[in-house]
Amino acid sequence: MLSSRDMAQLLEQSQRAQAKLILVGDVHQLGAVEAGAPFRQLQAAGMKTAVLDRIVRQRTSEMRDAIHDAARGHVQSAVATFENAGGSVAEIPDEADRFQRMARDYVGLSKAERLDTIVIEPSILGRARLN
Repeated sequence: MLSSRDMAQLLEQSQRAQAKLILVGDVHQLGAVEAGAPFRQLQAAGMKTAVLDRIVRQRTSEMRDAIHDAARGHVQSAVATFENAGGSVAEIPDEADRFQRMARDYVGLSKAERLDTIVIEPSILGRARLN
C-alpha cells in the first residue's frame, strides 16, 4: 500500500542500513494509498516473488473451488458454488440495513457456527463502521 515516494524512501533506507527488505502484498487487492503502484511495478520489472496459492482457510473442496472461481474473476460461478455448498449470499444495498442484518444474523449463531462463518464488508470505511 506504499506510494512510489514512500517505497523509494524505504528502499533507500534499507540499502543504507544494509538491511534485508521483504515486501508482502497482493497487487489484486489493496492499492497504494497515495500515487503510484510500486509493488506491482517492482514485480513487473522482475523482482523475485513468492506466490502463495494454496488455499487453507476453506476446509471443503467445494468452498476452495468457490474461492478459486472468485480469484479468477468468475463471480457468478463462485457464488453458485458457494451456495451449492451450503453457504448463503445476501445483497442489501442500504448500509444501515446491511449492517443491522449482518450483526443480527451473526449474533444469532451458536459459538461453533460463528467459528465457521465469515462476514464480508468490502469497503475499508464499511469494515470500520461494522466493527
